[in-house]
Amino acid sequence: MFRATAATAPIRLLALGDSLTAGYGLPQGQGFVPRLQAELAARGRTVQVIDAGVSGDTTAGGLARLDWALAENPQAAIVALGGNDGLRALPPAQSRASLTAILDKLKARGIPVLLAGMLAPPISAPHTAGSSPPSSPISRSSGRSWSSTPSSWTAWRAIRR
Repeated sequence: MFRATAATAPIRLLALGDSLTAGYGLPQGQGFVPRLQAELAARGRTVQVIDAGVSGDTTAGGLARLDWALAENPQAAIVALGGNDGLRALPPAQSRASLTAILDKLKARGIPVLLAGMLAPPISAPHTAGSSPPSSPISRSSGRSWSSTPSSWTAWRAIRR
């Protein structure tokens, strides 16, 4: 897809997410963005990972600040939002609408997206606990990539202890 060489500028990868993306509660350099950056560099990839993670953010918050994040001119994006929507018991339809708007905006700019999701934690509202993440039907209907990240839930629990 994208291949940077020593003679070219690094690929700019936007990481749009919440506290898991931002590395909330983790030591400096141990969050998702710096670890992804280091892993890509270790594999010889010239990629600049743009940290657009905000602790406590919802899908609506991510949509509201997307234009700000796009000012960095990313060439690809990871969208990892929705966990806080579940924790706040927001209606899944609202989360789906915000995620769809984010993906549509990225698609309009020709930016490929990896949509990461997770199952709603059991402490969420009864109508969301254990259900499919809002990202699941979006990815199925649009043919977009979706990755369930149960390790994100494990990381969240570890942070909360």
